[in-house]
Amino acid sequence: MPAAAVYPGYFALITHEDTGVITVADLSTDPPRETLAYDCGPGTGPSIPVISQDRSRVLVGLAGSGEVLVLNLTGESLKRVCEIPVGGRPTGIAISPDSAIALVGNSQIPSVAVLNLSEPFCRPNYLQTGQVSPMAVGITPDGRYGLIAAGSTEGTLTVVSLDGPEPAVQYTIPVGASPRALAVDPTGRHVIVPLAGERKPFYVTVIDISTEPFSVEAKVPVGDLPPGNPLISPDGRFGFVPLTGSYEVAVIDLFNGTPSLAGTVVTGRNPGSVAFLPDSSVALVTTSGASSLIEISLPGLQVTDQDILPYFAPYGIALFTRTGSHVPFIKPLQPFEVEVGKLLSFSLEVADVDGDTLTTVAMDMPQGAVLNGTLFSWVPLMNQTGRYTPVFTVNDGVFSSRHTVDICVVGNGPDGMDIPPPPVVPGM
Repeated sequence: MPAAAVYPGYFALITHEDTGVITVADLSTDPPRETLAYDCGPGTGPSIPVISQDRSRVLVGLAGSGEVLVLNLTGESLKRVCEIPVGGRPTGIAISPDSAIALVGNSQIPSVAVLNLSEPFCRPNYLQTGQVSPMAVGITPDGRYGLIAAGSTEGTLTVVSLDGPEPAVQYTIPVGASPRALAVDPTGRHVIVPLAGERKPFYVTVIDISTEPFSVEAKVPVGDLPPGNPLISPDGRFGFVPLTGSYEVAVIDLFNGTPSLAGTVVTGRNPGSVAFLPDSSVALVTTSGASSLIEISLPGLQVTDQDILPYFAPYGIALFTRTGSHVPFIKPLQPFEVEVGKLLSFSLEVADVDGDTLTTVAMDMPQGAVLNGTLFSWVPLMNQTGRYTPVFTVNDGVFSSRHTVDICVVGNGPDGMDIPPPPVVPGM
């Protein structure tokens, strides 16, 4: 096994469902140094933690008490703000990009709680979906739509407009039996919805959200054990889906043509949830059966480290950086198609809330392409038809983010015949 890496400045917020505690693991050490941050109490069953984009709040569903715990995140410390009663068993939570509202799924009541995070002590509003068990929720990266997966034998994904003064249901998409979780692509291309009701094999439904109305793109078989809590890598290439009760995580290729199973990664007993470094180079997976944190390198999908954690049965995980040092951001770009001999030009939108000086570099650039600051330009030649995936990295001197852009060159090859783009192998 390759030598383990350390990640200075990064921390993992980890919930422990069985014991009811929340810990913070310092990823700058190997093994990570884990300390108790907050004790929710026995029987509370804390869910996967969700950190607001402005890093002012942490929300955790407490299935045992029917509440959402609101915490302040200061440095590496958590401080209780309040508990908001929502009823039933709160499960999935999604926070809008502007950190203004949150959606809270529920496995016991047929409605989703809508929380105004500017007023954490207020009573929640409720959104009726017309389906049972609206457990899974998400919000698109542009903040325009909420997504709710619900139902039993005929499960649906409900698309909710968040543009108006109140959330409003727009339409529903059939996804398959018993959706229990979902993950939204940070680049705005896909949503993946694991299904617990279609068995041997179990499936994950992949939905295209790059164009409206949203629609099902594929149903990907992932094996004979039920898929659990998914997450999509920041660059949108891979969907990781822990397989409940197994020793494996299924990995879905979301980048190379029709979504398909890229393979499975052996982790440890009962993988729980996933987190990614912002540059999509590493995935971290909790395993409650082995009380460990598994490190998987991307795009090679190789286990590079396994650390036993001192606190029993880690479940949910979310990454953050210390206060005063945020990760820089590259706004995701949709795929480009360009004809031979035509100019392709686009600007990368990069930002850092700390105001740090940013450096942008490119890898895997097509021959003849130029990156001038954040401006990409290229005129592909006749012999350059095909698909290209340049990788752009922005760095603030401490942290970095990475984004891959998909470019397809079409037109006539040197023999005058139209040449279709070749497939791209993930990671190349």
